[in-house]
Amino acid sequence: MNIKDRLAQYAPVGLTVDLSHLSHSERRILPLLLESARAMDDAFWIQNYGNRDELLASTSDPGVRRLILFNYGPWDRLRCYEPFVAGVDARAPGANFYPPDVTKEEFETSALDNPALKFPYTMVRRDRKGNLSAVPYHSFFGRQVQLAAESLRKAAKLTDEAALKTFLSMRADALLTDDYRASDFAWVDMKATTLNVLIGPMEIADRLFGLKTAYAASILVKDFDGSARVGHFASFLQRFQDNLPIEDAYRQERPGFESDLAVYDVLHYAGFDRSSPPLGVAWPDDEEVRAHKGIRSLLLRNAMIAHFELILAPLADLLIADDQRRYVTPEANFNMIMLHELAHGLGIKHTLTGKGPVRAALGDQDFAVEENKADLLSLGMLGQLTQWGIMSEADLRNGYVTALARLLYNGDGARSIARLTFFKEARAYSRDVDTGKYRVHTERVQAAANALAERMLRFQGDGDYEGAKAFIEQYGRPDEALQDDLRRLDTAGIPLTIAIEHG
Repeated sequence: MNIKDRLAQYAPVGLTVDLSHLSHSERRILPLLLESARAMDDAFWIQNYGNRDELLASTSDPGVRRLILFNYGPWDRLRCYEPFVAGVDARAPGANFYPPDVTKEEFETSALDNPALKFPYTMVRRDRKGNLSAVPYHSFFGRQVQLAAESLRKAAKLTDEAALKTFLSMRADALLTDDYRASDFAWVDMKATTLNVLIGPMEIADRLFGLKTAYAASILVKDFDGSARVGHFASFLQRFQDNLPIEDAYRQERPGFESDLAVYDVLHYAGFDRSSPPLGVAWPDDEEVRAHKGIRSLLLRNAMIAHFELILAPLADLLIADDQRRYVTPEANFNMIMLHELAHGLGIKHTLTGKGPVRAALGDQDFAVEENKADLLSLGMLGQLTQWGIMSEADLRNGYVTALARLLYNGDGARSIARLTFFKEARAYSRDVDTGKYRVHTERVQAAANALAERMLRFQGDGDYEGAKAFIEQYGRPDEALQDDLRRLDTAGIPLTIAIEHG
């Protein structure tokens, strides 16, 4: 694939936000928050690749340089990390978190004597004797975290918001110690502030062992009216948990009582969040914080709208049956993302089999299982809300069809293909051979979603790594028709992701 075609996969977006309602102190701290975000950007470059400036200097081709900036390196993440810069080797599954020659056997053996190798906040390197060593993030990225912490502390002194002041101060401390729990607790309490900040090593970006977190930052501005319209859905979390499609043992954990749902606009993404722009956020990940306080689910409206208009709507024009196309709507897309983010707070976080936290037990399979679980449960939650009279039959129908469009959008990933294959076997959707378009059979969706959600919840509760891996391997290969349809998306010039361009 040439550079022009690769660039066509990315839809450049300049997100706009109304800042007219910000207070004087909020305006004063924005430059400081941006400074801290840029420090996270620098750290993520190192985690994902290494020396950014040397890489950019290696080419004078403006298209290659732009693609490098989109991908934070010389590998196209939308094409299974294919290298697109001449002379660059294939990307190591562990990116730059590990030495490129590390093996699973060596890592597991070394971790028996040095458990810090498996900590989410350590870079793995070789010492002078060639043995694996764990370097804490706050040491390895000392310059970046010191800069970010200083900016956050300055912002804390300037803000008039007590909750924001507390969080910024505690997050600054956390960046310098890699102890994030206290600041996560403080972040959950920061519900009423206009500005919101997610910053630090957060999402797992390690495809080798599923352990290491990537530096990221999102600076957000709250939509109070939008939040007021949807906030009540968080109150259904316990009811959703009680109705999970699995036996009681797997739903014994209780969502935190302070869970929250709100709408924000994105002012700035950095690091991992800019490389893979989220449309919604469920945070914190810390199991103890979730157990005591719950999660906050943030719906990122302007990013969501851009993604729908530039990607999902044209995809639906191409792949959804003509008489169902009108059911793929921005409102239904919003609802499905909302329920997906809430679903991250459901299920079980500690295995029932003595294998510890689900994330540790499932390792590199955890992300696929958790994302599948959230998507599948969102379908069930939509059905329950309809049964309870909170959403309408039209909401249900639109949600089901929009969910299929979203699934086809993700169809180049094994986890999404696995769901497509399973739903096809269950006859929850069909593909018209003549038109190459997909049709949802709404009467079969719920049973298929419940059956597969039950399997995901069981993988988590049992800590069944081999079962999860086998499922993805069995179902995660596209059939010939789906491969043809994915190629049609390329031919039609439909982007696969939005690429954020900040002014």
